[in-house]
Amino acid sequence: MSTLRRRLSVLGRFFSVCLALVAVAPKGAHCDHDSNPSVAPDTERTCNANEIREDKKILPLILEPKATSISFKCAADSTALEPAENQVFVDEICSISQQLTQACATASLERGTSPTETHTLKVNTKPAQDTHLYFKCKAANVSAPRVGGGGSFGNPQSEKKDCIVKITVKGVSPATIVPTAHICDPKEQTDDSVNLKEVTLEADKQSIDFSCGNEAGAQLTPATSLKKFCTDEGCQEQKELSSVWSDAALTTAGSGAATSYTLSIRSERKEDKDIYYKCSVPASNKTKVEEDGATGKEKSCVLKITVKSGETSLAAALMAVSSCLVGQIILGLLSF
Repeated sequence: MSTLRRRLSVLGRFFSVCLALVAVAPKGAHCDHDSNPSVAPDTERTCNANEIREDKKILPLILEPKATSISFKCAADSTALEPAENQVFVDEICSISQQLTQACATASLERGTSPTETHTLKVNTKPAQDTHLYFKCKAANVSAPRVGGGGSFGNPQSEKKDCIVKITVKGVSPATIVPTAHICDPKEQTDDSVNLKEVTLEADKQSIDFSCGNEAGAQLTPATSLKKFCTDEGCQEQKELSSVWSDAALTTAGSGAATSYTLSIRSERKEDKDIYYKCSVPASNKTKVEEDGATGKEKSCVLKITVKSGETSLAAALMAVSSCLVGQIILGLLSF
């Protein structure tokens, strides 16, 4: 009886070891419930001086780093949106105006047909620091009759005031330092071959950084604002990132030739998936080709990102546990 107890005790210890292997198995294939909730886009706001208690009639809006646009309207009694088209005020009292693209390089304003209709500010690439942009909803010029006596007597009624829309475009940090192995440098191709760069988002990682090199004019396809990826090397077909991973996001940091990109996926990955992006530099114009002796062909590089699911490593761990259990059971039986 004591021998049987010892054998059962040994089997119990081995079983505990096998359970420990399960406990430390990779968690990459499971959903992360601590992930940040998706950021809801800013709702449309109306600049109405009568609804703002402060002396300065300012409606503050914030364009967050992950957002590319924000909308607003002027109140029903507004007569104009100032300054003129393609201009923006850069001070709180709206006394200094300049070109919108001078104040914020990639900004554009889609104006409604009237002040009271929707105006949408779009910023494709965020500045390095917070930038403040101002627009004025001009109030109607209303004479203020006097109360308590009429004519030139009595107390004047309060006059309508202009309402200022203050949009803070949140800056982004400088470009991420991307590993050399993750840089897809566009090059001219002399044959039908593809300049392919392959990287892997491992199962235990939630993001991967990459860039299109540092050549001026380099472009990424699909653009980050589209929230898509290519399904093949030739980028003939594009799909939504959310069609594969619910919370997948592609963001940028830096600007111009110093732009870097980050693909983030926190949700469950059910299977391995290959996705593609294309880095390209448009062909040189004819004059530059003649001067530099260049061929004038487009430079390109295709980035293949293999997103690992973690299922393989998890299955391997479970197989090891199963083998361990079976082996110990057989060993125990043979010992009797």
